[in-house]
Amino acid sequence: MKVLALDFGLKRIGVAIGSSDIQIAFARTTLQNNESGMIQLAKEITNENIETIIIGNPVQQSGEDSPIIDDIHTFYDLLTKYFPHISIQLYNEQYSTKIAEKRTRTKKNPFNKGILIDSYAAQVFLENFLTGL
Repeated sequence: MKVLALDFGLKRIGVAIGSSDIQIAFARTTLQNNESGMIQLAKEITNENIETIIIGNPVQQSGEDSPIIDDIHTFYDLLTKYFPHISIQLYNEQYSTKIAEKRTRTKKNPFNKGILIDSYAAQVFLENFLTGL
């Protein structure tokens, strides 16, 4: 099964893709959270024949919801409206950005880490999701 992970943010959305068959995830891209980014995301979902989408649910250390949880729910509702045939779920992404930052610090990366960190964070929680299946 092909799975797409989305690290939702008010400005950017990190995208990672993986397969439950081989339990491997790859950071794919970081999209702007605007109309152009949504068009690119729709193309990605369609072109890759995605069967499941997981959206990062940033639960705080205290167990409380993130301040952007309402925006995440709106995004979730939008995806379920346009892709009713795809399983879409929220997934705990706690610490994924910190782990992604640690990973990118240890790699020599010619790209802008500020933009890529979102897709690496999506990769981190997608890896957790895939190994938990």
